[in-house]
Amino acid sequence: RCAILRDSPNRRAPGPDLLAYDHLKRLTVGRSNCGYAASCVAAIAFVVQRVLHGSIPAEVARFLGSARLIALARDDAPDGSRRCRPIAMSSVYRRLALRHGLRKDRDAIVGALVDHQLGFGLPSGAEAAVLLIEAAVELDPGVSCLALDVSNAFNTVDRDLALREAKALSPSLSNALAVLYDTPGLVVAYD
Repeated sequence: RCAILRDSPNRRAPGPDLLAYDHLKRLTVGRSNCGYAASCVAAIAFVVQRVLHGSIPAEVARFLGSARLIALARDDAPDGSRRCRPIAMSSVYRRLALRHGLRKDRDAIVGALVDHQLGFGLPSGAEAAVLLIEAAVELDPGVSCLALDVSNAFNTVDRDLALREAKALSPSLSNALAVLYDTPGLVVAYD
């Protein structure tokens, strides 16, 4: 009845609304829903459809475009100093809407990106690629492997171009992308 929610991963960190998939799943299945499962499913579907159609008020778009930010400590600085890695978690409703839209246009998106992104469209694709390289090096002692991280590619992407291409690739997401990414969001930091 609510496949996109049912298939969503459990135990994911909540966004700025402090809701996780697990919370919505409990409202829509089992005995803990107090008999209101159908109403909860309808309400969640209503929000997801409004996001996908881009028909949400600016205040809601700003909230759904926001993220909950947590800094994780890292010990991998070359000089031995401690650094942090910021992790941003978006609203569960935003994630549900985008997952739903991506599901509709998955084949077109995978077809366009598979030659440009290692492991794209495969379950655990990046991990599989690493294991494949490790196996090749192990099987042939004459083979070497050098890994370089020359730049932080995420910060070099032309955001406007990426949005135009994403909208062209995924008609199901074009309205949601316009409303979620063209509206400035907030970043809420937590200790």
